[in-house]
Formats: sequence, C-alpha cells, structure tokens
Amino acid sequence: MQTRKIRAFPLVLLGREFWTPVLDLLRTRLVAASTLSQRDVDRLVITDDPAQAARHIRRVAQQRFGVRWGPKPKAMLGEKQVRPAERR
Repeated sequence: MQTRKIRAFPLVLLGREFWTPVLDLLRTRLVAASTLSQRDVDRLVITDDPAQAARHIRRVAQQRFGVRWGPKPKAMLGEKQVRPAERR
C-alpha cells in the first residue's frame, strides 16, 4: 500500500501485547526519521478480539470494496459441476 501497488485494505494485527512494542518502534524510529508516515501506522488496527478484527475487515470490505454477503454462487469462474462417482 505504501508504494501504491495495491489499494488500501484492512490491516489487522492480532495480539496487542506482541504488536504494541512494534508499533512504538515504528512511531519512534521510522516515523521520526520520515521513512514511514504516521498515516501508514494509523492504518493498522490492533486488537485481542478476533470478532472485532472480523467486524473491521467486513466493514471495510463492504464500504471500500463493495463486497456484498449472500449465498455462494454455484460457479464463480465458469467451472463445471463435478458429480461424485455413483456407487456400484
């Protein structure tokens, strides 16, 4: 995302205890040295709650990318239905 090769998408880090020191390092060293913007760091969501992470990803997917939830299509890429072999 920083190099603009992909569009912004949700970045969720699970495990606040593990990731907080990493983010502190990013802020104190990389942001301070202007090798990373504060905006890039602010894109990261840290949580200990998998349900919260899933809600965030789902919200971003719906708002930013227009993802809609519904029944799974039978053939997304035009693939043909394969039927299991009949028993003899």
